[in-house]
This record gives sequence, C-alpha cells and structure tokens, in this order.
Amino acid sequence: MKKPLLLLALLLTAACATQQTQAPQATPTPAAGTGDQAFKAVHDKYVLEFLRRNPSVNTYLGGAGLDPSLKEADGHLRDHSAAALAEEDRWLADTQKALEGIDPRTLSPARRIDRDVALAQIAYQLHLHQQRRYQERSLDTYTVEPFRSVDFFIQGMAQTGEKTYGTPEEWALVVKRLQDFPGYMKTAQANLSAGVKSGNTPDWRMLQRDGLDTCDADAKYYEKDFPDLFTKDIAEGPQREELLKQLADASKGAAQVYRNLH
Repeated sequence: MKKPLLLLALLLTAACATQQTQAPQATPTPAAGTGDQAFKAVHDKYVLEFLRRNPSVNTYLGGAGLDPSLKEADGHLRDHSAAALAEEDRWLADTQKALEGIDPRTLSPARRIDRDVALAQIAYQLHLHQQRRYQERSLDTYTVEPFRSVDFFIQGMAQTGEKTYGTPEEWALVVKRLQDFPGYMKTAQANLSAGVKSGNTPDWRMLQRDGLDTCDADAKYYEKDFPDLFTKDIAEGPQREELLKQLADASKGAAQVYRNLH
C-alpha cells in the first residue's frame, strides 16, 4: 500500500513543478487606434442626433455648419414632452450601450477621452430625466430657452448690407421658431403641473426671477424691441413685406405666450 501512495505523491509533485515552470500566456493587448473607426461612427451619429434634439444648442454651436441636415433644427425648439423624453431616453440608452461595447484599449488617446465624455454626458441626461425629473421643475429653462434660441440665431445672421442682417431664408427660420413658442409653452405648463402634483417644484426665487420677471421682460421684448429690430435689419427686397408681416404676427404670438405663462 505504501508503494502506490508514494508513486501518487511523486506524480503530484512532478505535475506541480511542471505547472510552475510553464509561463502564463499573456492576453494580447489591443492595438490603440484599431477601434477608432467603429467609435467614430457611433460618436458622430450621437452628436448629430443630440444637436437635432436640442435645437438651441445646435444654433449657438453652429450645427448647420457641421452638417447641412441640421439647418432645419434652427427653425424649431426642443420638445420637452413626456413622450419625446421617453423616446429620447431609449435612444440615449441604446447609444450608451453601443459606446460601452467599444473597448477603450482599442482607441487612440483622443478618442478614448471622447468616449468618456460622451458616456458622462449620456449618464447625466438620463439621471436628469429619470431620477431628478428636472423637466417637472425647470421653469428657468422654459422661459429662457425660447428667447435665447432666437437671440443666438440672430447674432449669427449674415450681413446683407451696410446696416442690414439676415437673408430671407434666415428670417424664415426665425418665423418658424417663433411659431413653435405656443406648443413649447403648452408642454412646459403640462410638465410644471405634473411637478406640482408630485411635489417636485421650482425654488420660490426661481418662480420670482424666471416665472414673473423673465416672462414680463420677454413679453415686452417681443411686443416692442424685437419688431423694431427686424424692421431695421431686414434689407429691401421682394420678400421684405411678407417677412415683416409674418414676423410681426409670430412676435405678437410669442409675447402673448409669455403673458399667459406669467
């Protein structure tokens, strides 16, 4: 009985010694940069869609210069409705999954940073919509975003004369954006009402500053200052009179929207 046990012990010792002498096989490190092309496809698609869904951001970043398809976004406002945000969150989650599926070791240093930034931004947006439900209390966004979206666009208009600005196409986009004001504010009121019901309300200082003061100031701007501006800025031409009429009507409607929210 001792001989079989001794033989077994010798065999086990030899096996352990063999395992110790064998060097572990190292996992090949992916070459940096090999995943850049795949990442770029996901990243670029994300950027374009983000700008399309955030028209005011698209305007002040000059998105139409990045991609001509974003020009149309300059004539709209963001859709904050519950249905739109739910669909947006699904898109964000899909994009997040796609970015996470790209091994950062396969990316060049610059692309690795881009991936981290995009993932952080997506996580922030999902948290803002789903956990904080900021759309139910973002009174400051609802009163400032429409005004800024028009202001940003006007600042970037082409100079058409010594003291005139904006091509007919650019002013037509302003008309379209102003015409979005009523629907935008209707959504804002629905979201804010949902926040009141759930106890997710703006701070009282925001109610004063952005609910009362800003609404009053913006209403006055679209009643007087803005009509004075576009009347002065639009150059003479066959489309001037029609543009002036459309802008006057749209501006009047924007002022009324702010009055109603006030």
